[in-house]
Amino acid sequence: FQENLEKTEDLQTDKDKAKMSRKGNRKTEAFELMEGHYLVGDQGIYTVQEFLGEGSFEKVAKCTKLGSQEMFAIKIIANVQEGKEEFKSMKLIQVLYPDENHLMKMNKCFSFQNVICLLYENLEESLEDFWNKNERKATPLTYVSAIAQQMFQALKALKSISVVHCDIKLDNIMFADKKSLKFKLIDFGRAVDTKQLPIGTKSKQLDSDHLKLSWVSLLNDINLSESRDAKN
Repeated sequence: FQENLEKTEDLQTDKDKAKMSRKGNRKTEAFELMEGHYLVGDQGIYTVQEFLGEGSFEKVAKCTKLGSQEMFAIKIIANVQEGKEEFKSMKLIQVLYPDENHLMKMNKCFSFQNVICLLYENLEESLEDFWNKNERKATPLTYVSAIAQQMFQALKALKSISVVHCDIKLDNIMFADKKSLKFKLIDFGRAVDTKQLPIGTKSKQLDSDHLKLSWVSLLNDINLSESRDAKN
């Protein structure tokens, strides 16, 4: 990972180099990404199958590795400085045994045509998508229990290395395996070391507070659902 990070040092960091075209495709000075395009890394070539989401200076694409059936979620970051910061955060997290602690796993990092590509494991769908597909109906208590337990385990692991996620929401919790109710916390683009937080700030409680707030509406739905069942 360190070698890959060093390779990004010469990339441009000016945000003006990364803009959106009218069609919504990500651009840098010499790079435009669309479905069917290739991302060339130092250990493989990846074909973009579809886009899973995007932010101001980034896109996440589901990709297959050329010559194999391996599937990955590649985060393409046009703002080099932001890409380097997320890479550093993910490098720290890899020592936490991501599978055991319900954290998204990063496999590789490489630069390609002035963008940084972070190669993540391919997960299923986010809780936000799951909830919307189910028309925001009452969430089964078994789901809430599994998610709460696994996310608090994830936060406990992050706390052990003094890292705060800072962006916990339903969209950043994904199914790793829906059948066995395995979940993972994703997107560490805003993660910071607790030492970087102002002294005395309540920001150190951001992760646990956000997690609690995210489930208030779900718990309310469950209570309402159970109340209806009791009446019937």
